[in-house]
Amino acid sequence: VVKMYNMTINYGTTLPSMDSTFLVFTQRVSGGESATCAMSMPIFDYAPSMEIADSVEFDDQDPARGRLAGVVTITRSSTPSTDTERFRLYPGNDTAANWSHPALIVPVVPGSDTAGTFFETHIPLDATHVWVFAEGSGGMHSDGLTV
Repeated sequence: VVKMYNMTINYGTTLPSMDSTFLVFTQRVSGGESATCAMSMPIFDYAPSMEIADSVEFDDQDPARGRLAGVVTITRSSTPSTDTERFRLYPGNDTAANWSHPALIVPVVPGSDTAGTFFETHIPLDATHVWVFAEGSGGMHSDGLTV
């Protein structure tokens, strides 16, 4: 008989810095623990950048539909996050980004606005907006800014 158990790890739980894997051990019905590891799973500690850009400017220089060209300027937050390494730009509409089609990755330039260039970048024909999301080594922020 196989029983499934769920375990919730509370928000704010601290893991030892060297831990990188969850180990799940079997337990006998009588209460004794088995020394055999039944499963292991790598830990991904999701800790996204908390920065949201203050503004984004872009003027499309490519007249063709479904293509972008030009310089995008991202003004970083007035209180920038030190863990922001880059901004990801995605095409989309006025309510959502199209996650399956990253258009541009813009590295952070410390101490200045961050600028990136679209070189005849192809985007979905139904895209009407470009979304900007901050990202660091711990993941990408779920809230974005759009132009």
